[in-house]
Amino acid sequence: FCVMIFNRLDILMLGYFKTAEVVGYYSAAYTFAFVFPLITGTITTILLPKVSELSEKEQLRKYTKKSLKFTTLIIFPLIILLFISRPVILFIYGSEYLPSAIIFQILICGFALSIVVNPISLVIYSLNKPEILAYLNIMQLGLNFLGNLFLIPPYSAVGAAIATLLVRIMGTVFIGRYVYFNIMKKTHNGESI
Repeated sequence: FCVMIFNRLDILMLGYFKTAEVVGYYSAAYTFAFVFPLITGTITTILLPKVSELSEKEQLRKYTKKSLKFTTLIIFPLIILLFISRPVILFIYGSEYLPSAIIFQILICGFALSIVVNPISLVIYSLNKPEILAYLNIMQLGLNFLGNLFLIPPYSAVGAAIATLLVRIMGTVFIGRYVYFNIMKKTHNGESI
């Protein structure tokens, strides 16, 4: 529920604070960039049953390392897309939507983080701690609301994109630290903490 609201909160708040034109720029960028959350969702759906079967910390470590290698490869096309975003926006939407290019670039950075971290977050299910992800989603929704509240009035659609990016960075750091300290980090006797 929180994720559904989080994914549309920026547009709702832009509609409240700004004009329909600004909402249109943001919506165009978001719609074009939304293919990447679809990729993330597909990867997550495919991997969840397999990861849920893993129970040994060494299995989870191997999965995490493989996941990082695989998702890092997916990031390279996104980096290229960052550099060609203006011509792509121009080609798809026309010159009147060029302000969407910077919004698209910011959103792509956030979605790239999601592509990397979502498959890793699945190990939290294997640890039988799904509530951790629920708490994270609640926290992200609250932070997204506050980020939009403070960044949309002065920075418009770019502010909404930055708020979304900052929330995704926070989620990436949270999940990365959680997985590192519960799966990846070894103590002196070779076991995880």
